[in-house]
Amino acid sequence: MDSMESLRVITHNTIKYLALGAPFFNSKHGLDREITLSQINTMKRATVGGQMSFLDYRDLVEVFGQYWKQRGEFADGITAKLPGEYFKKHVANIQDILLQCMRDALRKNVGLAELISFCRAYEELLVDLLDVPLDWYVRLEQGETQDFVVKRELVELVKNNWQDSEHKCYRVTNIVKFTARLTSEEEEHPKHYILETVKNLLKSIYNMMVAGNWKGGARLTELEQISSASLMIASVRSCLIYLKEQPDYIDFDKYLEENSKPFETLSEKCTSFEEFKKRVLMIKESFWYIRNQNAIGIDEALRLFNLNNDNNFNEEYLRAAFQKYNELFELYMAGNETLTSEEKIKHIVTEVKATVVNKLTPEWNFEFKQNVLPRLLAGMGAVWALHASKDVASTGHYLKPHCIQVLGVLRLLSADNEDQGVMKHLAQILTGQGKSLVLGMTATLLALCGHSVTIMCYSGYLATRDQQDFDEFYNHFSYEKKVVQQYYNITESSVMPSYFGSSNLQFDENRDVKCYQTITEWMNMIFSRINAMVNAKRAVLVIFDTEETINSFKQQFGGKLDRLNVLTINTNPNDKERLITESGVSRTITLATREMGRGVDYKSSVTVEKKGGVHVIQTFFSLDVKEETQIKGRTARKDHRGSYEMILCYVDLKGLNLKVGDCASRISYQKLNEARDKYNLKNDNTRDIKVQKSNRMHEKTIEFYGKL
Repeated sequence: MDSMESLRVITHNTIKYLALGAPFFNSKHGLDREITLSQINTMKRATVGGQMSFLDYRDLVEVFGQYWKQRGEFADGITAKLPGEYFKKHVANIQDILLQCMRDALRKNVGLAELISFCRAYEELLVDLLDVPLDWYVRLEQGETQDFVVKRELVELVKNNWQDSEHKCYRVTNIVKFTARLTSEEEEHPKHYILETVKNLLKSIYNMMVAGNWKGGARLTELEQISSASLMIASVRSCLIYLKEQPDYIDFDKYLEENSKPFETLSEKCTSFEEFKKRVLMIKESFWYIRNQNAIGIDEALRLFNLNNDNNFNEEYLRAAFQKYNELFELYMAGNETLTSEEKIKHIVTEVKATVVNKLTPEWNFEFKQNVLPRLLAGMGAVWALHASKDVASTGHYLKPHCIQVLGVLRLLSADNEDQGVMKHLAQILTGQGKSLVLGMTATLLALCGHSVTIMCYSGYLATRDQQDFDEFYNHFSYEKKVVQQYYNITESSVMPSYFGSSNLQFDENRDVKCYQTITEWMNMIFSRINAMVNAKRAVLVIFDTEETINSFKQQFGGKLDRLNVLTINTNPNDKERLITESGVSRTITLATREMGRGVDYKSSVTVEKKGGVHVIQTFFSLDVKEETQIKGRTARKDHRGSYEMILCYVDLKGLNLKVGDCASRISYQKLNEARDKYNLKNDNTRDIKVQKSNRMHEKTIEFYGKL
């Protein structure tokens, strides 16, 4: 980027920072002044120390400016939601926690990338907190006060399942008059449970920022403190959307506990940052998962399964095996109530191992597949559920394998087939539907029965991720074996239905696939579409063919784009997870290579979700349609929103030897798809001829050696 453009961007961002921060520079709140001085010292320290490049300065000033913007909007917003004298101290308490958290983050001796990442997570937290309604729900005893506030319409009855029972509750519609009535009658003010929950969650974030030791005594480094606080923010934000569920609880104290307790004292339960990272992300997933794991029952699952597989299975046998699994799973989970989760796991593992018969799959008869297999599977499902739920178990909830996942394992292992043995089987499990757990449980079961197992994966990153996620699960059963997927003699197949309902992906092959004649036009359009998404406050994931192409694009447009990240297979593993987490944050742009377009779980923030979800731009045409499907699957995952488009370059298409004509403007997705099919058919035929020739030579070689 030329020097004049650099100067323009620096000047613009600096002026913006001063304009946004100016109202707080002489704030009466001492913490505002401390934060201002810390921001200035951070920029000064990085500049003098030679740490800061042009892009670093641009990003640092941008996040510091955004902080003051969100700081002001949050202060105004929360005061408007909680007017009057009664809540002033509560509002002040929340603001103090937030200010202390930012102040302490700025004091940490960490790299600029880590500080910028924290600031962005913090800003998204403020945005999401502003979206929390902060409704005050109360239960009132019958009497004069209830009659008064209802008659004066200071409260309104919440219409839900409890509205005609003793558990009915009211939403306070006039906070000032409601609190005045309680004060005048010298009555105790009901607890504002949503507000108390928010305070507890913010305290959990701040506690990680200042945590001293992990369990066992190891000290947290300053990098671990700020990184842990960032992860805690991401996890807390995921639960904010569920705070509105308070009126549906019979016991409001239980509501407070369920939404607060999983996060409390987490550092005291973890022995290292790596363990904390696993557990806090599992808590994050649990809020959504627990609410959706029963969205589809066995009847609906089998109906959908039948639609996808043309009735090519025995529904009666599959249902019977699942019901046996489910009964035993519930017994495992409900038993030994006085034991801790770890003690229950040891007890279940002992029972499972006692049930195991060293019997390879060719020896599995129908009785084994219908009775022993579900019993083993139920034990493994319970072990996984207890292990995955240890931080939410105190709330009375737990994560468990979904019925679709269990059906997937049963189908893979021929539980619905009367014939002896297990048929070789190919199963398709949709993007984001839990393939890793299906593989993990299948692998463990086969290993327990005496098989040597290998799990194969095209991606080193995904293999490493799953190995880390399932290490402890495998270790519970004393196996770290693997499952081999072979190409030969696969005669059975299954397509597993989605348990999240239909996809919310926005993609129109006529509207959302465009081709441009020159590289310049192509790159300009990618830049234009990125800007459109950023202006809409969405997150953008741009998938390029190679790292070299990313570098070319970044060199030309990098200085014009804020919040720009690059994610490739060569990205430092310590940065990779952070960049994946940041990719779903509002106005963030992630440039990724095609390898990162498969299997990676990019999650959108609440703000991005409201604006339409993560937008994916694929900048090249995949000769393998499965790769295209995977890239589409990086957005609109589970029941989230998202959109996808292709922006292609004619020069690249010609390089693929696709016959698509001579004019970019006339190229359609249908034409590209037809050209791809013809290309692959020709290549497949050529490959088959080579395979047949090689097989004949191989057989002759074996025959020759046999005669020696």
